[in-house]
Amino acid sequence: MAASVKIINPPARLKKEEYSEALNQYLNRFQNASGIKALATMGSVKAPGLSDLDVIVVVNDDILPLSAKKLSTKGINDSIFLHGPIVIPESLVSELQWIIYATNIQVIWGSASFPKFSDLKYKYQSFLAGCYLVDFCESRMLQFSAMRTSGIANKREWLTRIWSVTHSIDIAIEFLGYQADENAAYLFDLVKAPRINWLNGEEVSDKQFIESLDAAEKLNEILFIAGLGFLYKKEVEKITDNLFLPPKKFIFSDNIDYIRYTAKTIRFLKKNITIWSCVQDKRYFKHICDYRKFQDSNSCLDAKKESIQKYVMCKRAKTIGKHWKWIRKYAKKIGTMSGYLGYSNHDPISLKYFAIRLLIKKLNFF
Repeated sequence: MAASVKIINPPARLKKEEYSEALNQYLNRFQNASGIKALATMGSVKAPGLSDLDVIVVVNDDILPLSAKKLSTKGINDSIFLHGPIVIPESLVSELQWIIYATNIQVIWGSASFPKFSDLKYKYQSFLAGCYLVDFCESRMLQFSAMRTSGIANKREWLTRIWSVTHSIDIAIEFLGYQADENAAYLFDLVKAPRINWLNGEEVSDKQFIESLDAAEKLNEILFIAGLGFLYKKEVEKITDNLFLPPKKFIFSDNIDYIRYTAKTIRFLKKNITIWSCVQDKRYFKHICDYRKFQDSNSCLDAKKESIQKYVMCKRAKTIGKHWKWIRKYAKKIGTMSGYLGYSNHDPISLKYFAIRLLIKKLNFF
């Protein structure tokens, strides 16, 4: 599937001390700026060279632009910081687990009290985990399709993304009761193989990388379907429809044999814009339409009366929506990460949003 891609940027052996140095360099960039309360790390560095650094920064709700600009991770070490920070205002810290699945949070500097997933009411946990799984796996589908369209696979970055499938399967097993069949177990072994070799002092060959990449893509889709199956056990109404959700155009049908994402990158206003056409499971139509409905609602009281799952989806959609709105106002251009709901977090009245929507509607590139 991905065997024809050009492989670039092989991983380099790194020491754990280099991760500490990168983290200190990042901290030195902003620790004297006003309005910044705390820096924390997520996850762990168990495979230096393949692991990355995930950081959370807590700030004042009304942080000044000059301080916010210092929170970008760009220019430090792009083999360690593969993406931007999660910058979150103090008012949303207690809601962090509704935005992202954050584990092993360690405060490095400053003071902040972060919630654990286990702090949530037990009755919410499995449904929120199902949402995590569906949303994260769908976001990976976008990345896989964009990589295939470009014909280039950044080996260093993709070896980290491949490993993230192991976290997805852990969520599926622990909270959704997922049981891997023989095929999924085989794919899982292929996904784990590069990191096992790396920790044993061996290099990851291009052949093994491609095998693991293909396995991760297939397993990601299996877990996505498992998540949908957990959330939508009842039959979803018959759908044959298109849905425009920039930067994606969805085609939903009862009569699809497999999920298919096609990416296209267009040069527009001196910037590259990637858009997608997506053939999707009809249950996913229900999923994102519920998110959009709940995000626009005044409260989650009606959703709570309907079911626990509806309340969880409403709470997640509204919390992420609050974070998106805050980012657009205070932390727009620093690569801040947030939760993902399956559609763009661009301001719906912005020129970029309008341009992307127009391109999707006018172009047919299946």
